[in-house]
Amino acid sequence: MDSPQSYSICAQYACLYCRQHKRRCDKTLPACKLCIRRSTPCTYPRRRGQIPALTQDTQKAEGTKPISLTPSDTTIARHYRTTHVTTAIRFIEPSVYHDASLGPPSEDVSIPSSIAAHVGHPDQIYEIGAKFFQATSLWMPIVCRKRFYADALNPISPNRRALILLALTMKLYCAPASENGNDTRWPLYQLVRTFYADVEATAPMSVHILQAAVFIAIYEIDQAIYPSAYLSVGTCARYGTALGMNKLMTRRVGDGKPGLSGVEIEEYRRVWWAVLMLDRLLNIGDPGRPLATEDPTFDSFLPMNDRDFNDGMFRPEDAITVSAGFNQKTSLFGGLAQATYLLGQTIKSISSFPSPYGGSQAVRFEEHTAQLRRTLHAYVQMVEKWTAVRKLQYCPASAICYIALFLLQEHHWKQTGAATAQEIRNSIFFETKSACEAICIMAKDPDVGCIDPPISRVAGELSTLFRQMIYQTTAQFVMVGFGDPDGDTKNKIETLTGILHVMQSRWHLSILDLSKGGPMVSDRLRHPESNQDKAKAVFKRIGQSKR
Repeated sequence: MDSPQSYSICAQYACLYCRQHKRRCDKTLPACKLCIRRSTPCTYPRRRGQIPALTQDTQKAEGTKPISLTPSDTTIARHYRTTHVTTAIRFIEPSVYHDASLGPPSEDVSIPSSIAAHVGHPDQIYEIGAKFFQATSLWMPIVCRKRFYADALNPISPNRRALILLALTMKLYCAPASENGNDTRWPLYQLVRTFYADVEATAPMSVHILQAAVFIAIYEIDQAIYPSAYLSVGTCARYGTALGMNKLMTRRVGDGKPGLSGVEIEEYRRVWWAVLMLDRLLNIGDPGRPLATEDPTFDSFLPMNDRDFNDGMFRPEDAITVSAGFNQKTSLFGGLAQATYLLGQTIKSISSFPSPYGGSQAVRFEEHTAQLRRTLHAYVQMVEKWTAVRKLQYCPASAICYIALFLLQEHHWKQTGAATAQEIRNSIFFETKSACEAICIMAKDPDVGCIDPPISRVAGELSTLFRQMIYQTTAQFVMVGFGDPDGDTKNKIETLTGILHVMQSRWHLSILDLSKGGPMVSDRLRHPESNQDKAKAVFKRIGQSKR
């Protein structure tokens, strides 16, 4: 039988260095072992009898292309192959990966100078983390603060490049918006996308890469970068599924495999809930579009206490399900997860009743969604009471519930074929009217309702959920006015439109579709100065009340 050596890829002739020093060359590609051991460039001849000491001019004349590989390049190439083999085994045969205890492969920890300029120093990482955790603590707490600092500030921690990527996306998220309409964050976004593609292709799979992808998707949603935002969320869904995050939703202690602590399980669930939420938010404009993720069930586990999560303390046995969460107090992010479940049910109901049909179909839709509307309305009342008890002014779950109610209302108008202002007013739901009134009170009085804390600092730092809620509310009043609103409706539209203009520096799509709402709205969008002054006065009052 042939020896194993005959099956490897070898050069036809000995390398020039071995021939010159009369050494036995093993002829392996891309470099022989002797040259690697001696840190010497390894060059193989292209024809028999080639003289070792060839000048560059002679090489060009003879068409010789030396094949050389330095030891450092060889190490990186060997690491690249090893990383991909181990990652492929984990993806194709997960049972073999766990049974063999392969573990994550070692990775190249080198960081490009362009990236190190932003997050290369520990002080930079600490400052970015402090801003980030303050900005996302109430609506997107998917990164464990204690774990992040412990790993990112440790120069020998595993998955170093993934942690640096996460820190870079944190900086992108916290970067201030431009006032003159030119997005100064665009070069940083391009740098993030380039580094993300490199890390995703070469680093072992980790939750940090997925967390970075989530914040990239949030930036793209805010800046109306489509279809990139839609594709990014789909990538997040596939990546999370490959990591097995969807399985952790209904398993209290994970998948039974070693290597995941209780805090890691909680972090996995939180990231997956964030993916579920973004996937459904992107389908608001077209509820019939297929989702990239399956709907959570009543048996899915909710996020635990936010403070315990950030401090790294979590017991898997304390987790509660969606069904139990409607009767117990949950964390702020747990409430957002429950609202995401209700939004998924809303999209599912709308998809099962395509429009327009009218007649009996519209009646069936109204009856079919009656219980869902009551649940959304009751849940808003419940979470706002919990928010008041906690002396907080922010309620992200309410924003999602309001958006779900507005989706049901808009689809009902399509079902009934409402063509006049009177028909629209006669077919408006009680829950929709209550939601609109609550949001208008919140917009006029910063001490009432659920206010997003970042408003008190910078108007452009509003969360995506808050901006979407204001936009959907404005669209509801535009529909009720139907081009000729009464005085009260016109005043509410002016207030909400002014807030949208203030938010435009951060959310570029805030007023795009409202120009179709009639002459009054179009005129307001062309002359937004008075609205901006009103909104800025509201934000100033909020800041004073917070202080």
